[in-house]
Amino acid sequence: MTSVPRLVLRAVPLTALAVALVVGSRWWRELRAPLPPWEAPELSVTVPEPRTALGDEVLEGRLVEQDGQPAGGVSIVTVQGERVRRAITESDGRFQLARLLPGPATLHAVGISRLPESFDVELPAQALELQLEGVVVRPEPLPSLERADLSIELLLPAIDDLGSEGLRLALVPVGGPAGGVRTPRLVEVPSSLRIELPGLPLGAWEAQLLPPGCTLGQDWDLLRGQGETAVVLEHAEAGTQQLRARHGLVGGRLVGQEGRPAANALVVLGPVEDDAPPLAAVHSDAEGRWSVGRVPAGAWRIDWRDGSEGGRVRVTVPPGGRVEVAPDAYSDGSTIGD
Repeated sequence: MTSVPRLVLRAVPLTALAVALVVGSRWWRELRAPLPPWEAPELSVTVPEPRTALGDEVLEGRLVEQDGQPAGGVSIVTVQGERVRRAITESDGRFQLARLLPGPATLHAVGISRLPESFDVELPAQALELQLEGVVVRPEPLPSLERADLSIELLLPAIDDLGSEGLRLALVPVGGPAGGVRTPRLVEVPSSLRIELPGLPLGAWEAQLLPPGCTLGQDWDLLRGQGETAVVLEHAEAGTQQLRARHGLVGGRLVGQEGRPAANALVVLGPVEDDAPPLAAVHSDAEGRWSVGRVPAGAWRIDWRDGSEGGRVRVTVPPGGRVEVAPDAYSDGSTIGD
């Protein structure tokens, strides 16, 4: 009785080994067998057509005013969802909009000096005639300015022998106008020193006499001294007013340390502030002499340079006066004309 189970236990491993040998031999034969030729799979790729969001509908029409006259130069804008198309009416009011989509569309008529007007259409549609309601927006006309002729007689200092050469008179409106808009005036001073301003709007004007090479907005003014307030003309009626220039002249002779004239030395005239732009730059002659005319009255700084030598002096130019800078002013740094 005890020998039967023992035989069964011994037979089970042998059976598993036999099955493994049969399966393994079959796998080995399949592995050594030649592979069939590889065939590429068939792929089908579909590329969708690009969505241009453009249709094939064409809308033609004519835009007219309320009285039936053609409305030319008006923009016609169509809105279909997120799409916008635009055309401009011809002189006869006709327009054409292409590449529209079928269905509802809104047309907007947009023109200068008029409120936008809208029209709803259904596409496709035959030629349309659109009539504007005539809602025109025009700005209020500016009030007319009261005007009068003004003559200005310019008086120059006796030291100024150049006359009107290079001089310009600037007039800038002061305060708000009584009506309308006043614009600045800039005129050349004629040789007669008499400036005619026909039809000048009434009101207060700030006058500025510009020396040669200066422009409006710079602080050089021959009618006033440095730091002084501007001259204001009260133009209330036709007539003649006088403007007196108050500029002066600065000159001198440069002598070097050995007593020789400083010929062709550079002389720069500028405000006393170091960071301010200069008014003029000149060179001395063979005798060391130099001069600068048409200098606005007030305090000025003079710098000169001759090779390794140079100096600085501060002068005050009186209205219509002349300042002569002594040769030794550069060696001791003294101030002339105060």
